[in-house]
Amino acid sequence: MEQEIILNEHNKQVCPPKHTVRCKVEQDDILDFQKLITKESFRHPKAYMMPIAGLLFCMSLLSNSGLAMWYLYIIPYLIAFPIGVPFIWRKNAKKVFNRMKDMGKLEYEISFYDKYFVATTAAGWQKTEYEQLNKICVSDNALFLMPSPSSATIVPKNSLTDEMLEFLISIQTASLNKNAAKKK
Repeated sequence: MEQEIILNEHNKQVCPPKHTVRCKVEQDDILDFQKLITKESFRHPKAYMMPIAGLLFCMSLLSNSGLAMWYLYIIPYLIAFPIGVPFIWRKNAKKVFNRMKDMGKLEYEISFYDKYFVATTAAGWQKTEYEQLNKICVSDNALFLMPSPSSATIVPKNSLTDEMLEFLISIQTASLNKNAAKKK
């Protein structure tokens, strides 16, 4: 109730939310988000393996052992990179999860309105207009409302109705069309 009073003072409008969701962030949700960011930022992380392997091959040629020992540089890298990346993601997800837990941001409530949504945690609240969203990404279990390329409000898909899910996807479609028009 306090939240609505505060919002009404700032917005000068009285309207009930279209949908309200109680969310609890799990460590797997954060891991999914990190994978999504990595794939978006680097397109395909595996595509970086070959140039780095080539560089390591050149380094082996310049070393004292020469071409005879090239495999000592390349093979450990080709094994360590694909195995190591998921461990790094898990470690980072655990760090972020613990930081959010300490700040009291694991459980929150999101109220969706026509032009914005409000996320309320034990630490406070934040209003975000749909126009401010950089992107809305969808994984198997969650929806990521991203105001910037590296941050998101995580909404579990099972907590949304079909109508609300369609509404949020239509917002994403509208913002993609708006961004395409700006580029022209």
